[in-house]
Amino acid sequence: MEGGEFLMKEKDLLYIRKWSGGGTDGMLPLKITKELHAQVKDIAEEANQPLSKIACQLVAFALDRVKIIEEGEE
Repeated sequence: MEGGEFLMKEKDLLYIRKWSGGGTDGMLPLKITKELHAQVKDIAEEANQPLSKIACQLVAFALDRVKIIEEGEE
């Protein structure tokens, strides 16, 4: 599944508060498309947060809402 090709039946929002300070200890690399990286980077700059912190929030948000389905099932 490429970035942006997600099945969503309801629109949820993730609110990210602007922030300053803090670290990014304990982070591991995660490969994503260049397009997704650019989108996450834009959000990080707007929120004044480290890119890795925003990426973690976005992934955690998605993981809380994921449902694995069989092929052909909706």
